[in-house]
Amino acid sequence: MFGNALAYLLRKFAAPFDRHARVTRRPARVRLGMEALGDRIVPASLEWTNAGGDGLFGNVANWRDYNTWVAATTPPAHGDSLFFGSYTSADCLTLYGFVGSSLSVPDFASITLDAGYFGTVNVGSAITTGNLTIHGGTLAQDGAMADVVVGGAFEWTGGTVTNSGSPFPNSQLVVSGAGATALIAPAGGGTVDLGSNMTLSGGAVATLREGTINLINDGLTFTISANSGMAADPGQNKKVNLVASSEGQQLGSKIMIEEAGAWVEVRSGTLDNGGRAENKGGRFTLLAGTTAVFDTTTVIGAVENAYFQNGGITELYKGSTLRGERFIVFDGGSLVTVGAGTGPDAATIEILNTFGGVSGLMFKSGDIYINSRSGDHGNVEQPGVLQIVGRVHWTGGTYHPRVSTDTIPRVSDVWHATGFFGIGRESNQVRPTLAPVTLNAESLVDTPVRDHSWLVISSGNRILDDGFHLVFNENAWAIDQLGNPIREWWIRAK
Repeated sequence: MFGNALAYLLRKFAAPFDRHARVTRRPARVRLGMEALGDRIVPASLEWTNAGGDGLFGNVANWRDYNTWVAATTPPAHGDSLFFGSYTSADCLTLYGFVGSSLSVPDFASITLDAGYFGTVNVGSAITTGNLTIHGGTLAQDGAMADVVVGGAFEWTGGTVTNSGSPFPNSQLVVSGAGATALIAPAGGGTVDLGSNMTLSGGAVATLREGTINLINDGLTFTISANSGMAADPGQNKKVNLVASSEGQQLGSKIMIEEAGAWVEVRSGTLDNGGRAENKGGRFTLLAGTTAVFDTTTVIGAVENAYFQNGGITELYKGSTLRGERFIVFDGGSLVTVGAGTGPDAATIEILNTFGGVSGLMFKSGDIYINSRSGDHGNVEQPGVLQIVGRVHWTGGTYHPRVSTDTIPRVSDVWHATGFFGIGRESNQVRPTLAPVTLNAESLVDTPVRDHSWLVISSGNRILDDGFHLVFNENAWAIDQLGNPIREWWIRAK
């Protein structure tokens, strides 16, 4: 009996010190409840109804479920899809974004302004959306901090995108990211109205189809950044027009190829811009038979060039035409023709609305290659013609005409101007350089036949040499000037 009592006491007092002893605890109480509706996790598809009557974006009473038509139980939230359709054309005030949004986690999965919507959706802060579709109505960016950034697909066939910035638009519509696309295709080749700047970045690609982009604000800029591009592809004999909505606009629109890796192509028909273009290091290409038209603009009394390049490359395929009002200027980079022939197959730069001697193609620096390019001589048996309709002022840079070293056929590239062709440097500038590339029938560099000559520059008016001579290898070449007045320059091998 004594032993049983001792065993009992040992078990009672030893158990609390045994780290392996089982401890039984009462489970904690759990309070039952519901998740707050404002914190819902599953994105919704919502349709604008304005049933609440106040036009406020954040009022849950103004929305219904897009699929069931049942009144919404929560206002728009992060990741939702928004639809503005024919149910009501009431304006929506004011759409805003959410904390923590980005291109990878956008404020909205999609925003759609359908063709049956005629109201205005006001954007009051910067927002991101996966997709943006505008078939009607107005998307209005209010103020300077209301950028709309699209990371997926932007499709625009009707309606208006505008900005209330003053005096000039200061918010942007941005399409950004690898795989992001923009399609601007006015329904039936009609008209869409643009009052905001547009930017392509991060690998985005935009396509412009037949129709008119009506510029309702002055000074709009289309900016194309690295690895992004814009293709004008309206179809053969059709146009993409960017036109000012009023005669009072002086700045029009500017297409800005911002840097290396950025590109603009005209793939069919005509791109007729309501302003100028500038290439700062990317690529501007006119494919065969296409046309691009640019206008000069006036900024504080100074005339801006219709087309200006200070880096990158301009490519003109056969039968294409780069047309500009008064001034087309190259001050860096390369001007290249591709497959250009003679007559209608020539690559052409045309100067419109000339005024005395202060207009024309001004080539100040850079390189000119006809049917070739740096490191690629092309086929010497396919000489090309770079035709300038108007005047040429060649004041710097290097012209690289190809000439055949064989006696038969004796062919060469030709730079031709229908107006006068002025040659000579501007003050404090490097003189223009003529650097012939002599090639045999296999298009390999070879020695030219002595005393043979090749036509490389011609004019329908006259060639003017102002006394500042060209830079060229005078030990290998001589220049023969023919005509009275002089209209042809031939290079002769010594």
